[in-house]
Amino acid sequence: MVGEQKSKDYYLNLATSTLNEAIRIDRDWIVNTLARGMISLMKSALATNPADKKTNMDQATKIFEEAYRGHGGKKNMFAAMARARILFANKKYAQALEGYQEVLLNRPDMDPDPRIGIGLCYWQLGYKDDAKMAWERSLEIVCSMERLSH
Repeated sequence: MVGEQKSKDYYLNLATSTLNEAIRIDRDWIVNTLARGMISLMKSALATNPADKKTNMDQATKIFEEAYRGHGGKKNMFAAMARARILFANKKYAQALEGYQEVLLNRPDMDPDPRIGIGLCYWQLGYKDDAKMAWERSLEIVCSMERLSH
């Protein structure tokens, strides 16, 4: 476990260093913004101090909120997925469900499939049958995509 933690820290530092270099090249590129949000999420997940966890989660939330609003009025669905994931992590299941449903409406082909998050939210809200249907539909889509690729 300790070796695994060092490995995660090593790769997080490497990702941060690489992102900093990318930001020096193009600060406003949306991919760099999304990567900053993901690194903040990873820092939150790895933090052992509750204050650091919260600080990094708040930073990720802020970054994804900005990215979600998008450029030119078009909402970013990757940021919407991340926002929904953060809401889920904060046990705001009904709000997370709305976020995942928005992604499904706008990007039904999104990978990862928002139906997985929808199912998780339904499960936490006590709608077990709806959760099962969401997950079965996701599995059905993945299986059909695999059949098409062979």
